[in-house]
Amino acid sequence: GCGTLPAQDACISFGNPGDQPIAGDWDNDGFVEIGVRRNRSWYLDNGNGTWDGCGSPPAQDTCIDTFGNPGDQVLAGDWNGDGFTGIGVKRGRAWFLDRNADGLWYGCTSDQCIFGWGTVPDKPISGRWKP
Repeated sequence: GCGTLPAQDACISFGNPGDQPIAGDWDNDGFVEIGVRRNRSWYLDNGNGTWDGCGSPPAQDTCIDTFGNPGDQVLAGDWNGDGFTGIGVKRGRAWFLDRNADGLWYGCTSDQCIFGWGTVPDKPISGRWKP
C-alpha cells in the first residue's frame, strides 16, 4: 500500500488518462524514474515524484516535444552503455532508439534504427542481455 518509504510502496500520480507509461534512469543516478508519453511528447520525472513543469533537471522535469508518432509503442533502455536511459519507439517492425539519450532525433546514422525485427503485434521490451 501507499505509505512512507522505504517500508511502503510509492504511490505517485503522474500524467493523464491515456498516457503511455515509461520508466528509466533519466539522470544516471542509479535510480529509476517514471515518465509518460502523450501523442508525440514525453514527460520524464526528475526523481522526486512530483510534476515540477518542463525545464532543466534536477529542479524541473524533462519534456521532449517530438519523438515518435502517435500509436508507436514506447520503450526505454541504455542504448549505448553510458548509464543514461534513452527513449525509443517501435512502429510495426521498425525500432527507433535515441542512442545518446538527449531526446532529439538525428536520423538513423546518429541514432539507431532497426528494421524488420519481430512481428507487428509484438510488445517491445529492453534489458541488458548477456551475450
